[in-house]
Amino acid sequence: MESIGLQREFTLTENYQSVFARMNANMRVCFAENVDGQVYPDLGYADIRIGIMAFNYIPIGEVRIDRVGSDARVGLKVGPRMGSSTLDWLEYWARGGRQCPSVSTEAGPPPPLP
Repeated sequence: MESIGLQREFTLTENYQSVFARMNANMRVCFAENVDGQVYPDLGYADIRIGIMAFNYIPIGEVRIDRVGSDARVGLKVGPRMGSSTLDWLEYWARGGRQCPSVSTEAGPPPPLP
């Protein structure tokens, strides 16, 4: 993303490929073709990009998941027009959340994790 609005980083005590698989699957359920994810095992990271199609593709968020030993460092970035709830949703999916946000420009925070 050329212009970054908000960022967040945290570490999870699980394999980076597992975090990627879970996030990618859950985000695709919610946003279908607007999610593009790749794993780069030789380089030890994965990334997921999410955007919307209007007249052209508009990126709204990026996720980078790095292998750090046996853990995963998750970096989140959202575009300057996106609110903090977008970061909250990305973190929610990284930590295992499965629900989808309501369709709106400011969906509100995700539900608590079990």
